[in-house]
Amino acid sequence: MRHTKLKLAASAAALLCFATAANADVFPNSGAKAPQGVVFGAANMGDDTTYAVIGAVHAINANMNSNGFLVHGAVELLNYDYLSGATTISADGWGASIMAGYQFMFSNAGKIALYAGVGHRDIDTTPNDPLSETNGQNTAFKGQVEAYYGVGEMVDLSALANYFDSAGSYYGRARAGFHLGGVVVGPEIALHGSDEYDTREYGAFIRYTATDTVAIGAKVGYADRDGNRNDDGAYFGIEIGLGY
Repeated sequence: MRHTKLKLAASAAALLCFATAANADVFPNSGAKAPQGVVFGAANMGDDTTYAVIGAVHAINANMNSNGFLVHGAVELLNYDYLSGATTISADGWGASIMAGYQFMFSNAGKIALYAGVGHRDIDTTPNDPLSETNGQNTAFKGQVEAYYGVGEMVDLSALANYFDSAGSYYGRARAGFHLGGVVVGPEIALHGSDEYDTREYGAFIRYTATDTVAIGAKVGYADRDGNRNDDGAYFGIEIGLGY
């Protein structure tokens, strides 16, 4: 059986760009047990930041490991603090996105998926911050790209990037996974931000495929932030993918 992949990154600090990156290739590229879709979830914590997401990716042709159209939807909850002058502002809110996409297979070891759709967020700030570009309700275009490639039987490479056209919100992440027995471990790096902040994350992840349709993982690392969210520190996250 080819590599089993869990690529469910939902960065704790990528709050403004809906980084719900649940890739279409959570399970093997080849084989008779290719799922029709994947339900994903993640929860993350960092300094003055919490984030949770649940969503799904579904293949229109009922085969996630083939060329074809995909539908991607997600709902998120978030809380974070930031500085406005000398005042600490607390932001709470939720977000949702729906995108249509197409997945291209290349060889038995790789694939790429392209998505386009719409995202919405509703954020309340305490005390009220009328100068914040993200305060209140915003609906805008969202696009996403996901890629995976297996290098032999022992290494897999993955990357994703998305853009939410509200406050210039962006997210990008790359991982290299090394297969060690029944688990995969490796480094990750992420870049994300908006017109109001920029963040660089450096960390490591681990994933375990419990069954042909259940994959779980965790990640930990350090976030270096600039802008109004200058709260550098550690982050931690858990991830799950369920094929159906």
